[in-house]
This record gives sequence, structure tokens and C-alpha cells, in this order.
Amino acid sequence: MMLEAAFFELFDPAHDYSQFPSVERFAIGKELSEHILAQARLQDDYDRAVSYLMVAAYYHASGNKDRAVELLELALQPLDGPGPDGLKDDLLQTLADYKGEK
Repeated sequence: MMLEAAFFELFDPAHDYSQFPSVERFAIGKELSEHILAQARLQDDYDRAVSYLMVAAYYHASGNKDRAVELLELALQPLDGPGPDGLKDDLLQTLADYKGEK
């Protein structure tokens, strides 16, 4: 939970990070992403999808759009239906945004 909180502080799309040194932000983001992905292997499909959605934001922001898209596609594979909180819709919308689609 603490990893996710730290990650959210660095890659929440609602924040302006222009004053935060990007080298440090992306270095910390890389470390956090690796740990979150390692933990995701032990999670159920829903929590893994949430983790992949989160980490995709790091890869997209750092310029590795292919990896961001790959994670979103992996997150979508096991999900059936829209889900109670719209996770699948969020994944689909983010995937479309990252691919430049509507």
C-alpha cells in the first residue's frame, strides 16, 4: 500500500510536476514500478489490473508508450464485464488515450 501511495504522489495525472526534477521523478518511478509489478504477480486479477493501470502511467510519462499499452492490454485480458467500479472502462479509456484513439 505504501508503494502505491508513493507512486501516486509522483504520477497522478491531476498534478503538475513541472517543478519536480524529472530525472529524480523518473528514477524513483522506475524503482517503484519494478516493486509494484513484482507484487502484482501475487495479486488476484482485479488488483493486478489496478497495479498495471498505475504503472502504465509511469511508462507513458517516461516515453515508453509501448510498455504502457502492453500493461493495459495485460490488465484487460482476465476482466469480464465492466466491474463494480468501472475499472475495465478506465483501462479501455486509458488504452485508447495512449494509442491516440477515441
